[in-house]
Amino acid sequence: MHDSPAATPEVYIHTTSDCVQSRNESHVYAAYFRRNGWAPTRDPARASLMLCNTCGMVPSREDDSVRAIQNLIAVGASRGASVVVTGCLPAINLRAIRDVHDGPVLDLHRIDELDGLIGASMPLRDVRREVRALPDASGVGMVRVATGCDSRCTFCAIRAAKGATRSVPIPDIVTSVRRELENGVDDLVLLGDDLASYGSDIGGDIAELLSALLAIPGWFTLGLDNLYPGRLLDLHGRLGPLLRDPRVARLNIPLQAGSSRILKLMGRPYDVPQLLATLHCLRHDRSAAPIVLTTHLILGFPSETSMEFEQGLDAISSFDRAVVLTWAPRPGAPAANFPGQLPRAEKIGRLARAKALFGDRPGWTFVDSEAA
Repeated sequence: MHDSPAATPEVYIHTTSDCVQSRNESHVYAAYFRRNGWAPTRDPARASLMLCNTCGMVPSREDDSVRAIQNLIAVGASRGASVVVTGCLPAINLRAIRDVHDGPVLDLHRIDELDGLIGASMPLRDVRREVRALPDASGVGMVRVATGCDSRCTFCAIRAAKGATRSVPIPDIVTSVRRELENGVDDLVLLGDDLASYGSDIGGDIAELLSALLAIPGWFTLGLDNLYPGRLLDLHGRLGPLLRDPRVARLNIPLQAGSSRILKLMGRPYDVPQLLATLHCLRHDRSAAPIVLTTHLILGFPSETSMEFEQGLDAISSFDRAVVLTWAPRPGAPAANFPGQLPRAEKIGRLARAKALFGDRPGWTFVDSEAA
């Protein structure tokens, strides 16, 4: 009588955020487990291991993550299934996780330790290099350019979670773009936490990268996500001509505020009128092939006056799309300890005012960061 072969172990991967970065991380994890003999499942009750990919950008995402961890623990308790927690939250607020979970926690600086936990024959690092990024729901292709950020914005805890910029070499990015084009995907987004800091670790910069990509023959379109405004101004002499290429279809410039004083408090001391004038000229130069400009705005940052709030609304009014969200303190973010924290009711009122002004515009999103 022969022994029956061992059943293939199953893994359930839960993603608590709908952000592109998180979804692509979970996509990589699924490929990693497959290459190491595991079968991803959509049913957590079948899994012997459950991986919770968390988010800690704002309190509401943190709350979602903690609830997800608790749910997974409850599902796996009767079967002795393991729950491993990763994502942004461990480096931002480990205490919130440890209040409900005493099992393995791997922040993004230690995620390669997953190899040892599952006895991987193919390391996560190798899988990450070869896996194609996950397209979005509309079929737009994603090309990984960098992770991490070199800025030190006082409102943000993502640098604590992801660390300094780690860039993909330009030849590898060119290869990825060519592969997408060969697969019939001709609308692409360059994916990174801050494209403006691209190359700071390996040499080169975003202008050099964009020049290399636009040298690829044929028609395709590119979107540039999360390009720090100050760097756009610094590199405008070289970036400007490249952005006038009609294949650069979308540009996300996260403004965050319209007041010079608030921007200095945020650690983002760029000149808003100069930036808006630069973007106005870009629109003029691209009148035959319009470029879509998007942005982010934080409402109710500590000590923000009513006039400074209105300056922010004025600054974003010329953009095509925007994410408008209320300020919420995060562990590790210096601004969490700034004086002049505004009452939640004031922030909600400002969000309502922004929604009243821009809510009928397609593609505009309004977020109460502290919503339960």
